Amino acid sequence: MNNSLFAKIAIWAVIALVLFTVFRQLEHGAAGSVRTIAYSEFLDQVHQGHIKSARLQDAAGGNLDITAQTDEGTQIHTTGSFYDRGLFKDLFDNKVRVELEPHEQPSPLLSFFYAFGPVILLIGVWIFFMADAGRRARRRVLVRQVARAHARRIEQQHHVRRCGGLR
Repeated sequence: MNNSLFAKIAIWAVIALVLFTVFRQLEHGAAGSVRTIAYSEFLDQVHQGHIKSARLQDAAGGNLDITAQTDEGTQIHTTGSFYDRGLFKDLFDNKVRVELEPHEQPSPLLSFFYAFGPVILLIGVWIFFMADAGRRARRRVLVRQVARAHARRIEQQHHVRRCGGLR
């Protein structure tokens, strides 16, 4: 394996790693440092008045993803039930600013790359190796042509020396 082929493969591996990292970051968002706590601990903090704001997002199966901000500015995350009727009463009674958000749909572009990314990568690798094989085949043909032309020249020079010149 020559150095240029290794360098090309290394570059493609780095590009794939960077793209994977970027897409994973986009998927999870820039959440920063969010502490996950139990739902009962979240309710205790609401009753004690330590929660300043809460963002409730609909999740699958009647669950709520709750991201809240405390008075100190730290963010906490927990999962609760959408059917807990006392949750909204507790939040409003303790003057917590509530934001409701619908279920977050994944990006269509991101879904496309997750679904077809491996296939596209496989096709790209296949094209790369086929193009490389074609370059090697053309190089071999060129070397043969040069060798034949060189052999003809040598043969003509040898024939000219043996015969004493051209006739």
